[in-house]
Amino acid sequence: MTCARQYKCPNCKHTIQIASADFIKGIAMASCGGCGRDAFAIEETLLK
Repeated sequence: MTCARQYKCPNCKHTIQIASADFIKGIAMASCGGCGRDAFAIEETLLK
């Protein structure tokens, strides 16, 4: 099982669960379900 990390949307601060499997070369694309913001990049270094 892949552990998930929490990241906050830069727009509305809604918590987004991101699994390490979502990362390709240290970068993941995510969308916020809270405010509907389209995909934005999250670097793995920001989650540490």
